[in-house]
Amino acid sequence: MEFVVYFFLVWLFVAIFAVIHKRLNIVENTFVYLVILIISINYSWFVIDEFNLISLSEKKAPYLAYLLNRSVGIPILSLIFVNVYTRTPTLIQKAMLFVSSVIILVGIASLSTALKIITFLQWNYWFDFIYYFLLMICAIGAYKIIHRVMRGVVEEI
Repeated sequence: MEFVVYFFLVWLFVAIFAVIHKRLNIVENTFVYLVILIISINYSWFVIDEFNLISLSEKKAPYLAYLLNRSVGIPILSLIFVNVYTRTPTLIQKAMLFVSSVIILVGIASLSTALKIITFLQWNYWFDFIYYFLLMICAIGAYKIIHRVMRGVVEEI
């Protein structure tokens, strides 16, 4: 059941990403995706394996659901966020988009606890909120870095 839920969610996120108007080009999207993927993998490694703050299910299907969410779901949602964020004109709308995307990611994390994929040992949803807040800042920062670098490369040619 857990795998089916996350498989559906990830396909939904990929479909949404495929149909939205993307302001970022393929290089910028790939760079942001890879940065978020690296951060997400390292975060889960530290929090679950090293510090033992979260317990992960030992069963195959919940573990695959967790991997699918960590490796595809969270980075794709971050890409959707950055693509919509760059098209948003006002600061208020950007702040609302920022907070709503963090709340969606925390909601998906709470779905993991409801489906018994993860169990909080010394962790809570506020820590997840802070992590996803910082992750969205990293996504915007990665976009700004690659955009500035690519603009400099194009101007040199």
